[in-house]
Amino acid sequence: DTGVTVVRDGLLRAVIAGTEPLEFATSRLSDVDTMHAMTIHKSQGSQAEEVTVLLPPEDSRLLSRELWYTGVTGAKTRIRVIGPDASVRAAVERRVVRASGLAQRLRV
Repeated sequence: DTGVTVVRDGLLRAVIAGTEPLEFATSRLSDVDTMHAMTIHKSQGSQAEEVTVLLPPEDSRLLSRELWYTGVTGAKTRIRVIGPDASVRAAVERRVVRASGLAQRLRV
């Protein structure tokens, strides 16, 4: 889960977003990693009110339709895309090609 820390009534509190925000004392957190950003891969399955996607140059091997879809569908209300138009086009046009060899093994 991801959340933020806020100051309420002079006390530091942790808030985890959800259908109902969950707020509690930061002393109740045992294993925490501080982050200011996360990769699209790590955010997969998470939702946030607003998401900012930073796109690499259009020739980056990271850009794919699947990565784009995962990045933009994590936003509930607002998506902010930072990068050139050409990178968006490259991401939408490029599909990931899997090379697991599974199809060949199943034909045997």
